[in-house]
Amino acid sequence: MIYDVSEDKLWTEMTNILPYFALGAASLFFYIPFFKKIGPVRRCMFLSAGVFLFGVVIIESFEGWLFSNSLASSLTCIFLEALEEILEMSGVVIFIYALLEHIRKNKN
Repeated sequence: MIYDVSEDKLWTEMTNILPYFALGAASLFFYIPFFKKIGPVRRCMFLSAGVFLFGVVIIESFEGWLFSNSLASSLTCIFLEALEEILEMSGVVIFIYALLEHIRKNKN
């Protein structure tokens, strides 16, 4: 979890993340033709990275805010910790699946 939150307001912490999130979302719009041209295995790899990073960056920032407000033992924080780990492990599983598909298709 992120423990270095300087202030107790969620908005203050989210202003550090929102510009990068908006930039990433806007860049996805420009990469739509690229995603249409690459194969499904490579798309799956990008999907796995997105799922993993969503768990790491977005969910963990909310956990850090809850921890900084002394809500670390709340049910919400426990749920977010579980959700974060599920997203991270799902991203890794999707990536492993994509790698195995890539190996299967390029076996020669």
